[in-house]
Amino acid sequence: MGINDEFTEANNARNSNWYQIQGAEFHLPEGYVCGSQPEWRLAHFAVVLPVPELPEAFDWPEAWVPGRFRGIKKIEFAERDEEGDFVRQFWGNKVDYKYVPRVFHKSAGSYFREPLASSMGASAVDAVPTSGGDPAEWISDASTNPAKVVAHRLVFEPDLTTEDYTTEGKQRAPKMETYPLRFALDDTGHPYATLKFVCAEYLQYSGPCLYDLESGEPSNFEQNFLVIHAVAENCSGKALEEATASLTKPREKMTLIAEEGNGEARQRELLEELTGSPLTNNKASVCLLEAAVKVVEEQLFVGSETHTPWDLNKGGYFKKTRRGTKAKRGRQSPKPYCVTMAIPGRTDIALPTPIADASEESGENWMLHDQWAWYFASRFDRYTTEIPYFRDGSINRSLVSRYRDWTIHSCEEGLAVVRRAPLENSQNNFFMLAGTRFVDLAILALRAVNYLGCISEQLRQLSFGPEALNVLESSGSEGNAGTLEKIRGADQKLQGSLRKFAKIQAELVYVRDHLWYERVPGRDVATTILQHMLEKTGARGDFDDIVGELEIRENVYTTQYNFARIRLDGIEADTHKRKQERRDERNELIALAAAVLAVPSLFALLPAVGQWWVFIVCLVAIVVISAVTYFSRRQRRKKQSG
Repeated sequence: MGINDEFTEANNARNSNWYQIQGAEFHLPEGYVCGSQPEWRLAHFAVVLPVPELPEAFDWPEAWVPGRFRGIKKIEFAERDEEGDFVRQFWGNKVDYKYVPRVFHKSAGSYFREPLASSMGASAVDAVPTSGGDPAEWISDASTNPAKVVAHRLVFEPDLTTEDYTTEGKQRAPKMETYPLRFALDDTGHPYATLKFVCAEYLQYSGPCLYDLESGEPSNFEQNFLVIHAVAENCSGKALEEATASLTKPREKMTLIAEEGNGEARQRELLEELTGSPLTNNKASVCLLEAAVKVVEEQLFVGSETHTPWDLNKGGYFKKTRRGTKAKRGRQSPKPYCVTMAIPGRTDIALPTPIADASEESGENWMLHDQWAWYFASRFDRYTTEIPYFRDGSINRSLVSRYRDWTIHSCEEGLAVVRRAPLENSQNNFFMLAGTRFVDLAILALRAVNYLGCISEQLRQLSFGPEALNVLESSGSEGNAGTLEKIRGADQKLQGSLRKFAKIQAELVYVRDHLWYERVPGRDVATTILQHMLEKTGARGDFDDIVGELEIRENVYTTQYNFARIRLDGIEADTHKRKQERRDERNELIALAAAVLAVPSLFALLPAVGQWWVFIVCLVAIVVISAVTYFSRRQRRKKQSG
């Protein structure tokens, strides 16, 4: 497989910054006629997969263009005609955007204020070049702790689309050459059910730094994410259940049918590669996650002999292969996350099959759309997911907020935004925000989890010099258990432990500066969602645990170090005192020896002087000096022994 189309500069948002043309459109197919509305008009899945890093000096293929997915700006809804059928309406010479539900694009640079926008890498996310640089790249101005964000996307469906204006002179979006991956679904009662892969994003985040505790040098901390965007349209609840499962675990399959028309050959080829056999009736049962990853790998390494540096595990996450390059400093959480946005086509939708029986006795708090939102947010897996007891207050564990037209739930595995009524041309911001800015918030929370996990691992490895403490404790006041050199070596080890601890404290400051936000200034909805994400992903618990552990360790290490310093000061004082005593003894002995040596000289004076009294006085002086020296040393020894 491969892309033969020539990608034009229309893929690059820097040439199409007009906010009205940014965003994907989802129209009904031509000739759409149906006796009833589908259960679900549209469901958008944004699956965030942590991935290992790419090889060094990776050259991005032309198909990968700067920036993140531009979101969904327009969703067309069927209208009832005179005969009672639901059909696709044509507005003639009227302006299309006045009637079709739509919303304008919300860029990261405008939605987030500084410094949060910089932490998101807003200029790279929006593909807005800074100072003539690469529009896919943002690099911080900090010299001591630099950060970098690189964002590329592979577009399957255009996310830069023109408006259906009838007035001349209006700017139109350049044509986007894309790689369509559209499949029909085998969905009874829903003849227009389709599954589309819309976009794939590869996002690279570098920084803030982590310290190597042994060398004390900062090392680069990298995190990489692959985001798969898939959209199911005009389908039943059963089809959405299958899509949710198939985007979660490789063991779950979904029947796809190669659509006739544009891209059919590519679709058939992909299905045959995944199944390893020719298609029957143009259909095959495949895993959506595996299909998306296979296409991404082929388009990342197209025309290259480089092997993929990862494998998709049976658990639905990536594992680094030996074929890849040496891993850089960093701890990558393998757990995927999914942001889901779903819009029903009618009011009488069925409950998800796995919870239908449990929901029959649901309490007043759990409404129909709450149960679907929980189902999407939990990425329900029949083997691992625990179903809540719907009659109690369990809704408070997952409910983020309710609005007039939407309900939002959050779990450890994902976030779900579900519309509570069929689509109207109002209150449509969420279908733009779900796949763009809410994904930014989810990735921010995952980055914080990964970084905090590294700090926690460093704390597990940190020890406050137990051998050094033993040396100090076992050293007596006389110094017979260790030399002063050993004692000073123990003190240096303790100081080294404190330096390592100070590095970890600095890393927590980096988290606060770059990754830890509890509010989105000026955005109440985003603030509520972010706080729930931090809680459910475990980021808040990790942060609180590390802060508490640092405080405890600081108190303990301070006490131990103070004890060590007092002990060391006492040992050094005793050592200094003993040295001084030895110096005093030497001086006294020298004085006594000098006095004794003076006696012969005194005898030599007798013949010359002829006066005995001089000799007697000198002799008495020597005796007195000797006696004073003897008794003073004796008195000092008594005091020391007492």
